[in-house]
Amino acid sequence: MKKSLQLVTSLITLLAPLYLSAQTFTIGTNDGTNTAGTYPTPYGDSRESTRSQFLYLSSELSSAGVTEGNITKIGFFVEDVDGVGVHENYTIKLLLTSSVTLPNGSWQPGATTVYGPVDYTPTVGLNEHILNAPFYWNGASNANLVVEICHTAIPSNSGNFATNNAVVQLTEDLAFNGSRTRAKPNDDAVCSTMDGQEQGTRINRPVLSLTLCYPPTALTTNSVTSTSANVSWTPPTGNTPGGYDYTYGLAGYQPGVVGTELGSGSTTLPAATISGLNGLETYALWVRSDCGDGYSRWAGPLNFTTDPSCNDLFLDPGGLSSYGQNENSTKILCPDIADNAMTISFFVPLSLGAGDTLKIFNGDNTDMPLLAALSGVYPNPPLPGPFTCTTASGCLTMQFTSNDVAAPEDLGWFSILSCAPLPSDVCYEVLELEASNITSTGADVSWLDMFGAADYQWELVELPYLGPASVIQSDPNFDGVSVSFSSLDPGTSYQFAVRTNCINAVNSTWDTIKFTTPLNCNGPIIQCGQNYSFTASKTGIWNVDECGTPAPGKERIYRFVAPHTRSYNLEILSASGGFVNYYIKAEGSPCDSTGWECIDDFNVPGVSSLPAIPDAKLTAGVLYYILADPQTTGAVAQTFRITTCDVPNDIPEDAIEIEVNTACETNIYSNLDATVDPNEPDPDEDDTDGLVGRWLDEANETVWFKFQAPPSGTVTILTSPSGTHIPNDDTQVALYSVGDPADYSTYELLISDEDNGSAFLGFNSVVSFTGLIDGEFYYIQVDGWGVSSGAFCIAVIETVERIEEANCDVDYTIAGVNEEKWYNIHASDMLDVGPLVAAINPHGLNLDSVFCRAQKYDEIPYSTNDIPYLPLYYYFRSSQPFTGNVSLRLFFTNDEFVALKDSSDAPNATLDDLIVTRFNKNVSDCSLLNNSGPFKPFNNVNATQMVGTFFVEFSTDSLGEFGARLSDIALPLKLKSFSGKVLDQNNLLEWTTLEEKDVQWHIVERSADGKKWSEIGRKAGQANSTAPLQYALEDRQPLVRGYYRLRSLDFDGTASVSQVIVLTRRVEQFGITGAFPSPTSDLLTVQFFTENEENVTIRLTDLVGRVVLEQPLNAAKGLNSSQLSLQNLPAGVYAVTLANSNSVSEPLRVVKQ
Repeated sequence: MKKSLQLVTSLITLLAPLYLSAQTFTIGTNDGTNTAGTYPTPYGDSRESTRSQFLYLSSELSSAGVTEGNITKIGFFVEDVDGVGVHENYTIKLLLTSSVTLPNGSWQPGATTVYGPVDYTPTVGLNEHILNAPFYWNGASNANLVVEICHTAIPSNSGNFATNNAVVQLTEDLAFNGSRTRAKPNDDAVCSTMDGQEQGTRINRPVLSLTLCYPPTALTTNSVTSTSANVSWTPPTGNTPGGYDYTYGLAGYQPGVVGTELGSGSTTLPAATISGLNGLETYALWVRSDCGDGYSRWAGPLNFTTDPSCNDLFLDPGGLSSYGQNENSTKILCPDIADNAMTISFFVPLSLGAGDTLKIFNGDNTDMPLLAALSGVYPNPPLPGPFTCTTASGCLTMQFTSNDVAAPEDLGWFSILSCAPLPSDVCYEVLELEASNITSTGADVSWLDMFGAADYQWELVELPYLGPASVIQSDPNFDGVSVSFSSLDPGTSYQFAVRTNCINAVNSTWDTIKFTTPLNCNGPIIQCGQNYSFTASKTGIWNVDECGTPAPGKERIYRFVAPHTRSYNLEILSASGGFVNYYIKAEGSPCDSTGWECIDDFNVPGVSSLPAIPDAKLTAGVLYYILADPQTTGAVAQTFRITTCDVPNDIPEDAIEIEVNTACETNIYSNLDATVDPNEPDPDEDDTDGLVGRWLDEANETVWFKFQAPPSGTVTILTSPSGTHIPNDDTQVALYSVGDPADYSTYELLISDEDNGSAFLGFNSVVSFTGLIDGEFYYIQVDGWGVSSGAFCIAVIETVERIEEANCDVDYTIAGVNEEKWYNIHASDMLDVGPLVAAINPHGLNLDSVFCRAQKYDEIPYSTNDIPYLPLYYYFRSSQPFTGNVSLRLFFTNDEFVALKDSSDAPNATLDDLIVTRFNKNVSDCSLLNNSGPFKPFNNVNATQMVGTFFVEFSTDSLGEFGARLSDIALPLKLKSFSGKVLDQNNLLEWTTLEEKDVQWHIVERSADGKKWSEIGRKAGQANSTAPLQYALEDRQPLVRGYYRLRSLDFDGTASVSQVIVLTRRVEQFGITGAFPSPTSDLLTVQFFTENEENVTIRLTDLVGRVVLEQPLNAAKGLNSSQLSLQNLPAGVYAVTLANSNSVSEPLRVVKQ
């Protein structure tokens, strides 16, 4: 049974910009123009009254891209309007004709007026005319388009009011008659003239602009329910219209042709939702484009049939037959009677095969509550159900799935759908009551809108419920299904209750939900010495019992950032109502009931240590949570404060001791609110106080530390910001030797620094100092640069900040070197004291100023006699000559010593095996590689290990170049020579010994780079030989260039290593094959190979890449040789290369003595 409905159409609407779009085409080519007095032209006014017809063939339209559609605009291209006036009663008519030419002496009849009459004055450019109604061009091959233009002065003007013709673009010399024109002076009947007289050239015709509006395509239904359908379509190809109109009726409906329109609408999107339909009814939908200047033709029909509704049968997808496999269907069954709810009732048979399921949802989608999930066979009553929708939509959603197995039980179901309004005595309780987005002060509560609901009544109660006073918010007539609460109390349990007020004046039962707001750990921040008061009542949520007594009351949380590392006091100033437990824990722990440490409990004024653990301290810059938790649910009130907040190390007598070599993160302190003691040393650059240091501003918030000097007498003091709450981002430090901490006159400034913000740890100080007395206490003064104050960590490490880059181009200078003490030489700049380079003790000799340069090598350097050195090489000089001995300390890293052992092939060497050599000939500088002549060794060297670094200390009677290497190792034999030859198929290694004692093996080792060595063969040695012995060994798989050395190993494991030789084999490729002799004092022979006769250049470069010698040559194809004179070059190591116009060979190392 169907009942008439009031049809409602709802659109899918979004806030989208309305833009109008159609497709425009140009018909004809611009071959020329008319003149102000000639024809054809669509704007001809030289005789005032004009009738023109222009023919555009269907093939021309198609060639221009025009397809079937509605013409909405016509236009012509005007070049000149000089002297052109108004065209009275301007009219455009259109018609379609099968004629392919305009016959002589006749006019094409039957045109339809589409524009005008209006008074129109043409302008330069495209003149477009929007048609009164769209004109349909069907796209047929014989649908040739005739455009008729007419205008006349009506009534006739007295006198001659003619103006010039507009000059327009023309297509000329057509193969047919494309135009005809009759122009008369003031003829008010010209638009109907049949006069065969012609003006103008008939094979010329105006260029035409056509704009068409095309309909959408691919109309489809996306989903259909009993009472609604979601439909969509595809915009026309090429352009998206500004909008769409749609209309629908029953099956067979066609707009304006047949049937009755049941609904219509407009949308800017290619989709719409149609609602208010009847169940089991077939509808026809039509859609057209709205191009702004006109409409397209209607597209359609889209026929669709709605799902069953009130009083209809609802069967499985198989209908009267069994359903199929792999079914997956969803049907939304809605009442087609207003204010009714849907009920489904099943009757026999109801049979679903194993694995097949029918789900029934209480609403219009599958996210609604599930009423039933039916599967299996129900052969007899009572059958499942009936099932009635109780949610606001009144709909039931049926979701059916079947598997891929056919079974006899796949019979499906028969059911009847019925609809009814809300019974007079029924009101449905809300469903899916939920609380979400719960914060310490807010929560959202929501539920489903119920069928028959007029509105809802709700209450919010604070638990425990103590009567009406516990209801904190309520609404008896709430028009909505969600409530957002704010300003709730943190750490509180609530109950929300809601019931439905139905349209039949009946109320449902209450539904309730409980939720608890978490405690807000981001409570007020406590400042030292300030008073804070709170009140609390009712029940809390944590009941922390670390103080030994349960605390069920309402919790309160405060935050405290410790200004200093020290113990504090928690002082209760007033208390009433009962005991309150106080707890503390540091940030980083979760905001919950775990991890709290008891401070104490109070019900009267009192004081407790904070923290309560004896000798424990809070750490500067760390945020702590303070929890006040009453032992009663009754009302309590207390006032408290944190005291004992003074700076613990504001003066030197209270200096905090730092243990050497403890991590910076374990020593966190602060200079917040610190002061400067009268007469306290101020190591800034201002010398008016008699003390000159490297601080860039005067001391104002200083704190003090002390430490006991380590055995090496060498330390590095460093700081770093601590925490995120009150970090000191820029500290400056000073180191003092102190006689009496209480007497500033006994303070000697050893070193101070304000960091420049780039070295080591960023905007903090790093200072290294050597020369302290083992076991003595030294004092550190710390301040912030400018107004910087807050928490920082500090460490004293037995090490040095070592210089990492040095190119022997800067003098590091120390003045006034004349006492018995260590003078530290730093690589300082304008802001930073810099790394510690070296130290000198003149032992009372007057050296005045000492200058130090250094060369830092990236890899282990070798002397000219191939001895590896530590990679920091020094050069010292003084402004005052001296007689006597001074001591030097040179600093190196552990990694550098490991590299030296590898390069020296001495894995078991220790720091005690180090010696220092001095070179002070006429080329003394800080370059190891240009020294010729003897080095003076210092075997009495004291090497001192520190953390990651070490120094060597020795005594010297003069300054010069200094470097450190391993001492010479006693050899188990006397080696006369070790040499090699390049043979055709292999390399031959030969050596001669003069004496051998307990030599077990002679081992020949090879390397491709002179660094990594491997054995290629060995010969047995002699236990006792005093006669010369000759040995030879073949390298049968030689490298193109191979480094060789001889390792002689005695029976107790002692080894000696020969000098390194290099053998280069001749190869048939561009490059150097050999350079000899090396070392050489003058002439060097260079052998090389070229693949072609060509110009080449032999280059000699020093170790920093500077070209010191070049020799151009005209080389023959094959092997070549040339001699270079190195006589004028300083002693050192050089690289020789060969270059042509395309490439540069691999370098070969040579030594100049």
